[in-house]
Amino acid sequence: MAFCTQCGSPLADRTHAFCGVCGARTQAPGAGDNRVAKNAAPDGQVDGSESKKARARKWVNGYALTGSGVAAAAIIPGATTAALFTLETTMVLHIGRIYRGQHFSKEDAVAVAGAAGFMGTVGLGAKVAMEGLTFFPVVGWAIKGGIAGTVIKTLGELIIKYFESIEQSELEAGNKRSKDSSAGS
Repeated sequence: MAFCTQCGSPLADRTHAFCGVCGARTQAPGAGDNRVAKNAAPDGQVDGSESKKARARKWVNGYALTGSGVAAAAIIPGATTAALFTLETTMVLHIGRIYRGQHFSKEDAVAVAGAAGFMGTVGLGAKVAMEGLTFFPVVGWAIKGGIAGTVIKTLGELIIKYFESIEQSELEAGNKRSKDSSAGS
């Protein structure tokens, strides 16, 4: 049985390129022989590929731009909040799958967003302000788009920071386990 080089989890199915627990690459890009990558760096890079943080930031930036457009175009009261909640949840889902693997669910995404502390008063306050701006045609709609993009970018960065801290903790715990097991031998 093979084990993930980053988190140490058993890899039951070696045909996938990423660990289902931590999301680390388990094969070199384009490797057809399904061997576990031996050169995975702590930031998730293998053979010069992008780090998890870089991939997640690409998603965040895309969602921030999309959210800006959606908020500016949502001129029906209440539509902005519903659209942005769905967009933000989907963004957290994509980031979670980068860091935690394909088993990361929408329910997990909602829980992580809540754990990051952003869905409370800051997110609610911004959404209330955006809904109010709906009643000021053109200028209000443009301001609403700017607020939405900023809020989504901030949420995305907080979620990335959250997952980075979890990975760091897991890495330190794995190093401690390795040290303890080698000291006991």
